[in-house]
Amino acid sequence: MADPSALLTLALGTVRTTAGALALGGVASLCAAVWVSELAPPWVPAHARRLFEGAAAVPAVVWGHAGLVIVWRTGAGDGGAPLVLALTLGTMIAPTVTLLALQALARVPSDVREASLALGASRWQTAWRAVVPWARGGLLGAVVTGVARASGEALAVALVAASAGRGGCHAPTLATSLLCDGDLTRARGRTAALALLALAGLLALLARRLDRVGAP
Repeated sequence: MADPSALLTLALGTVRTTAGALALGGVASLCAAVWVSELAPPWVPAHARRLFEGAAAVPAVVWGHAGLVIVWRTGAGDGGAPLVLALTLGTMIAPTVTLLALQALARVPSDVREASLALGASRWQTAWRAVVPWARGGLLGAVVTGVARASGEALAVALVAASAGRGGCHAPTLATSLLCDGDLTRARGRTAALALLALAGLLALLARRLDRVGAP
């Protein structure tokens, strides 16, 4: 039977890495989506979307290797590894969150923007006071999807942890535990797999529910 204290450590490690990724990547992604959709010059959205789609297709091992190089070149070691890990995961989830946020903003009726502009609001005010509140459900759904990817990513976490001298299998997250006990013959590996499966299902349901939230 898996040690409850060990599982709690893995769960807390997952929460910390995910929170760091969202703090660095999630907020920036939403702001980027609002700028591209509502404030950028007309030629920007099409090019930006292709850029985000290409970045979203980059494998996790590439992002993990980038984090490894950062740790190695800066000598971050154990002290700076959590920040590098949060930056790596935040950069990795940013394209996905941005693309989903752009889809949510695109579903806002043009009447909402036209009515706000007709009342004398600027494009900036229209974006943040009219469009974003209308699309809040889809934007939150995009963030939840980012949470799901960050919490389930094992390879990038293991690479950064290993480069910091900890060893990838000693990085305290549910995903890395599953990576190291991938044969599911150990109690901790089985429990981590079930926990990740339950977390993924709950986050998928939550994202779907939020995406259906309508206008205020």
